Amino acid sequence: MLVRSVSYKRIKDIAALVLSIYIGIAAYIPIGCIMVSNLLITTNTNDTATIVITAATTAIVVATTTASTDPSLKL
Repeated sequence: MLVRSVSYKRIKDIAALVLSIYIGIAAYIPIGCIMVSNLLITTNTNDTATIVITAATTAIVVATTTASTDPSLKL
């Protein structure tokens, strides 16, 4: 019985971790959009590929930085 309750707690912890990572990434999407719009304003470019690559790179860097530095995301 004790083993079962521990495993449920572990599953709950992992679910909370995954949820907090998704929330963290979602919180940075508006920041990424603002950065991309600033890039568009300063460079006056219409190259969609550049915009998409910049937005994706920004999102990946921010998400990995958050996941590695936020103490609440540690298992």
